[in-house]
Amino acid sequence: MKYAGRGSTTPGLQKNSDGFVDIYFGAKAPSGKESNWLPTDSKRKFELLARFYGPEKEFFEKSWKMGDLEEVK
Repeated sequence: MKYAGRGSTTPGLQKNSDGFVDIYFGAKAPSGKESNWLPTDSKRKFELLARFYGPEKEFFEKSWKMGDLEEVK
């Protein structure tokens, strides 16, 4: 797969109890999180792009910040 994406309309996307969404990147999907997974290949470049459609006022006020990527083992 060359390009992949996840968005609020992705079928089966799992939201956390706080309304946030965890997205997983890797060669293999975590069990039970396939709808929140984006495949990566360690032999190819990886680029992360985030788009925000209709963001809340906190986005414009710069009081909201997207969290850093975290390694999950």
